[in-house]
Amino acid sequence: MNIKAQNGKICRNIAFDEVYIKPFYYNEDTVENWAVCSNLYNIEVVLGYYNSNDAAKHMVHIIKLYKDTPFRLDMLSDVEVCEDMYAAAAYRLEKSKREVKPDEKK
Repeated sequence: MNIKAQNGKICRNIAFDEVYIKPFYYNEDTVENWAVCSNLYNIEVVLGYYNSNDAAKHMVHIIKLYKDTPFRLDMLSDVEVCEDMYAAAAYRLEKSKREVKPDEKK
């Protein structure tokens, strides 16, 4: 799979099995940010930085969705990932509201 990292570098032949999340620490006990990384030919490549672990996990989920497609995936920014998380949550909420029967509403 080909991925365009946030720094603009295009990384080719990345295996999804080698994509992982790595914390970067400000000091011993404070995480500054989270990075989505990959081992490309035994060299660690940072694909993108995120402010929260949830955003990094969501980006890994997006990578998983696109792992079998022939298209190049551009790493989303932190804001774009949070917007996607918001849209997904809003969709799940609306879907669950539609599934509630009228007599179950309180």
